[in-house]
Amino acid sequence: MVQQVSLGSTKIENQQILTKAFRGGLVPQDPTDEPALVLLDRIKAEREAMKPKKKTKNKGFNDKQSAIQNRRSAQTGKSW
Repeated sequence: MVQQVSLGSTKIENQQILTKAFRGGLVPQDPTDEPALVLLDRIKAEREAMKPKKKTKNKGFNDKQSAIQNRRSAQTGKSW
């Protein structure tokens, strides 16, 4: 019976600690800290800046193909 009371009070204490933690009541808060949304926006912007820019596949091939078609058009007078 003693163990049951102990376990029940431990669960209550754990719940109280979690409640205080989510409210920011476990440690003193610094009023100069930036809001969480500002921090998340800054992290998102930094990640976007770190992403490599995407390259299109076969860009050189398309440029060469266009040059060949332009030459043929000029020679035959037909457009592709």
